Amino acid sequence: MNLKQMNLKQQNQTARFGRQVERAGRLSDKVAEAMLDTILRRGLRPGTALPSERELGEQYGVSRTVIREAVRALTSRGVIDARAGRGLMVSQVAADAVSTSMRLYLHGLEEIPYAKIHEVRVGIETQIAGLAAE
Repeated sequence: MNLKQMNLKQQNQTARFGRQVERAGRLSDKVAEAMLDTILRRGLRPGTALPSERELGEQYGVSRTVIREAVRALTSRGVIDARAGRGLMVSQVAADAVSTSMRLYLHGLEEIPYAKIHEVRVGIETQIAGLAAE
């Protein structure tokens, strides 16, 4: 093997040494999703008190800083109400918050076919009619 072949072989080995590592999501985002999942799965109603930051940290096995970041994320989404002295509570999701989220989501999309909009409306309106009839 000559020097040129050895250099090419070394370059190929270096180029194939490893692959790019995927970054996992932030821990606070994972905790926020886990908290949201628990709220939804348990069917917690608005006004339901949640455990303290300390208790949540122990339950999820993370620091209070991570819990605070997760709570901030859920507060900004309108899921949790965090007030000094009162603790954490499930909040009533306001219609304008949903409307704003939908508007921001749809803003990035190109034109949406009427059939898709109609399909969503039928599903929502059927559920609303059922709830109103109860």
